[in-house]
Amino acid sequence: KIHFWALTTWKASQIYRIESLKAISKLGLRVYGDPGWKNFKIFSYYRPLNYYTELPYFFNVSEININITSIQMPEAINQRVFDVSACGSFIITDYQKQLEELFCLKEEIVCFRNKDELFELCKFYLKHPEKRQKKAIKARERVIKEHTYELRLKNMVKEMKRVFG
Repeated sequence: KIHFWALTTWKASQIYRIESLKAISKLGLRVYGDPGWKNFKIFSYYRPLNYYTELPYFFNVSEININITSIQMPEAINQRVFDVSACGSFIITDYQKQLEELFCLKEEIVCFRNKDELFELCKFYLKHPEKRQKKAIKARERVIKEHTYELRLKNMVKEMKRVFG
């Protein structure tokens, strides 16, 4: 049962991501990732990047970083939102309810709710680098102030002490 659920979730996430990327493919999209992305000729495929040594540089040289959350996370956000923001880079992510608790959506993070909105947001922010930079700076400030691993661990310990004494 678990294998079927995992495969179904993986496939649904793949379809969601591909359809979202197709919507912006004419904007000169480049995808870095596992070799499975080579099968899609609608955008340029590049090799996977090392999380620790290459991704921070990549985030900073990209005009727009796109995040499309796995289907298995219906409300939560993934690590990429924090990673890109911590680098001081601009990100457009799919809307997740938890974003409202962690960021100011109008000032720090840009969200899309469907592929048409993703396309329009990408077009807009490609034309307005100053607006991208302003949001990226604010998102970075928020991450450094509230969302580092150190702060999260301190909060976890504090909560555990409160609950367990």
